Parts: sequence; C-alpha cells; structure tokens
Amino acid sequence: MLPFRHLHFTKPLWMRVKYEIKGKYNQDVDNALASIGDCLQDYGIVEDDNLLTDVHIVKSNGHKDWRIVIQLEEI
Repeated sequence: MLPFRHLHFTKPLWMRVKYEIKGKYNQDVDNALASIGDCLQDYGIVEDDNLLTDVHIVKSNGHKDWRIVIQLEEI
C-alpha cells in the first residue's frame, strides 16, 4: 500500500476487490473486507473507511500466493 500513500480520498467511493487466497485457506469475505477497509484508512488512503459506499469483492482459493487487487473511484 505504501506506493499509493500519496492518494487521499475524502468523498464516497466505489471499490472493487479481487482477493486471491493462497492454497486452501478459507476466509470469510466480510472479515477480509473489514481488514482491507481498515488498512486503507490506517495508511491514509481513505479519510474514513465508511466512505466505501459501493463495494464489490470476489475471492478465489488455490493460488500459489496471496494477492489483493483494489480499484477505488470517487462516486
């Protein structure tokens, strides 16, 4: 997230998340989404994670490594 620290959103956001999970580990989508929102706020990318008003998340298991791709756009 550090390369994107220069971003700072203060208006409502649309967020799309592609969440690739290593191996057969299982995680609830709602827990993953809460963690992502907290990280975006902690790194100062969003002023407050309650700005994430339109969210789409897709998760898939069985990957060789963890990967999260996040797209953000002001509404």
